[in-house]
Amino acid sequence: MIDGTEILDARISIDQDGTPFICQNLMKGATANDKLGYKYSWILANDFTQCDVTNLKLVETKSWDTLALKGIKDSGYTIENFTEEVAEELTVEEICKLLGRTVKIKK
Repeated sequence: MIDGTEILDARISIDQDGTPFICQNLMKGATANDKLGYKYSWILANDFTQCDVTNLKLVETKSWDTLALKGIKDSGYTIENFTEEVAEELTVEEICKLLGRTVKIKK
């Protein structure tokens, strides 16, 4: 949900500066550089939190830009992949190839 509106079709877009957005067709918010084909985008904090956004869930997909937020741990959310598959181990180089851009892993 975004600001009380149920969103059933959305994807996560992350701008070059690392800012994440929920791209969807119902709620107009801050504009992402790439809205992934959707009409609108809604900004999230870099840790994927936003008080107006609740109940994000992963839909079955093989895409890196579709994430889910599950539960609250201490002061933030835990990002999890909810597919039944075993997690695949990848190098940073392999991740860059999959995403088509350079990434940096943060601790």
